[in-house]
Amino acid sequence: LTYARHRPSVNQVELHPHLQQRGLVNFCHKVGTQVVAFSPLGRPDQVLIGQEGEDGAVAKKKGGTPLLQEPCVLEVAREAGLSPAQVVLAWGLQRGHGVVPKSSNASRLRENLEAVDARLSEESLRRIDGIE
Repeated sequence: LTYARHRPSVNQVELHPHLQQRGLVNFCHKVGTQVVAFSPLGRPDQVLIGQEGEDGAVAKKKGGTPLLQEPCVLEVAREAGLSPAQVVLAWGLQRGHGVVPKSSNASRLRENLEAVDARLSEESLRRIDGIE
């Protein structure tokens, strides 16, 4: 960024508890760039699990449980009285990310909007952080 004439204000990347991209997120926060998550609910057709190396680069591998079926997410949802999708969206929002969930279903759109008011405990956030 030392040679950029215009510093990026937003970086939209795939970001969810299976693919947290901590190195990139920390860098963006450090330089004042807002992070916006696309696919914040994961990708049910392709479960990607991020594995961040020491250099902050993320390698993706297929396999594992779909994000909205993760036992930890289901447990937090039950405890908080939220849907699994609301838990994952609240996690992203409380981590300081913008989230852009995709849906054309009216009830899911309402449910997603209600996640803005959801508050997860710090302990719940840490548990979800441990999914990756």
